[in-house]
Amino acid sequence: MARGREIIKKSLKQVVVFDGAMGTMLQRAGLPADAPPELWNLENPDEIFKVQRAYVDAGAQILTTNTFGASRLKLAAYNLADRQSEIIHRAVQIAKDAAGSRAVVAGDIGPLGVFLQPFGELTFDRAYQEFFIYAKELAAAGADLIIIETMTDLLELKAAVLAARDAVDLPVIASFSFDEGDSSVTGTPPDVYAAVMNALAPDAFGTNCGNGIEPVVEAIRIMRQFTDLPILGEPNAGLPKTVDGVTVFPATPGEMADAAVRMWEYGANLIGSCCGSTPEHTAKIAEAVRGKPTRPHKRVFGFFAASRTQLVRIAGDEPVRVVGERINPSGRKKFREKLRQGDIGTVKLEVIRQERADLLDVCVAGSGIDERQMLPRAVAAVVNLSNQPLFIDSTDPEAIECALKFYPGLPVINSIPGKSEDLERLLPLARRWGANFVALAMDDDGIPADAQGRFDVIRRIVERAQEYGIPAERIIADPVVLPVSADSKNPAVTLEAIKLIAGRLKLPTVIGLSNVSYGLPARGVLNATFL
Repeated sequence: MARGREIIKKSLKQVVVFDGAMGTMLQRAGLPADAPPELWNLENPDEIFKVQRAYVDAGAQILTTNTFGASRLKLAAYNLADRQSEIIHRAVQIAKDAAGSRAVVAGDIGPLGVFLQPFGELTFDRAYQEFFIYAKELAAAGADLIIIETMTDLLELKAAVLAARDAVDLPVIASFSFDEGDSSVTGTPPDVYAAVMNALAPDAFGTNCGNGIEPVVEAIRIMRQFTDLPILGEPNAGLPKTVDGVTVFPATPGEMADAAVRMWEYGANLIGSCCGSTPEHTAKIAEAVRGKPTRPHKRVFGFFAASRTQLVRIAGDEPVRVVGERINPSGRKKFREKLRQGDIGTVKLEVIRQERADLLDVCVAGSGIDERQMLPRAVAAVVNLSNQPLFIDSTDPEAIECALKFYPGLPVINSIPGKSEDLERLLPLARRWGANFVALAMDDDGIPADAQGRFDVIRRIVERAQEYGIPAERIIADPVVLPVSADSKNPAVTLEAIKLIAGRLKLPTVIGLSNVSYGLPARGVLNATFL
């Protein structure tokens, strides 16, 4: 087993210690404040080696390369983009020399420094390309694993994780920064982040940097409830302050060790430190927690959906959740015509009209509508207007994937039926993007007439999803509501299917409630009765 995978596997059983800060250590050694630390890999490699060897001597088991700002986009600001490969290869070699046989080397990937659409101008595909090259260079230079750290935008982090996994056959660790204490600068709290990462499934994830020690410790406590994956915690050495014109991080090595113990108690597997820390801090952390057996933890189970800022749990012990379904041109000629013309004004209006819904369904499918163009535009518009998590409603894999590039949270694909072709097209998409999904009780023969038949379709979908590595907890079932006007037995069939699915498969269910009254007067009364 490669060294990177060995250390991740080891962290499932006992605490593994990461190193500490690099940038602030180099500034103490004379790095000018306006100079890129990465350039010192070429111009002052001995100083880099000295810092990293000190961390190894202090007990660090994972060394991070001096490549945090080595993306082509960031290096371009110093006219160094064409030297990216040279810088990265030298950085990895220095780290490997410092590590020897005592530590593994994590190739460090930092943020690109610009926001992705819809908040910024950078496209998802461009970010993916940048991260792909970044990770490829680190792996080619000999890194044992990849760490993507100090991210504050979930969408950028998704681009980085997907690119790194595609580029290299190495473990990938994702790390987020909660700079506002209980959220990132883009508004993402720890529970949302953890739910998104648990579904996206890097080899480990966690938090670094941020707003001092306590927010990191608290984030570890929250994140551990949503995953069994290894968790990383790397706080700064306290909140920085300026003393005589110099930035100082006040936390002592002993205080950082106390924080490490609390992170371990809350379930952290990988523990280190970030800005302002030193080998002395790492030594105390290693003394306090290195090799300690990992702590058991309790998971919060349920079906989750999340926007950038809000997590919604669907489970038997939660209230009934309402999914707003008015962003749909079906049966609405004017809405459909606007979408054909590229006008998403009605989409925005329907978001406002459904502000009381717990989640929103976004569907733009219709005759003459370019779904691959309009679905991502609609999703981007909703993301900018609403904090409600989204159901992305389409059966076109390309349209769904285009839309996912604009969605920072934990989306729900609506839906994946039991048709053989749809299963093989859509399940890989859900797995790759960490999307949850609606399992629709319809297969190659259509919608079964009886409850047992619908249960069987859902069961087969669950089994096929598990073959793709998607656990049942990421699936919500739609047993299908058909109009009572077509057959008076239809409501009873749906209710019986719900009982079977909930009782035997332990899945939550979602239904299109108003379908039951289609074509009848006094629909509200019938809908309420069925509910």
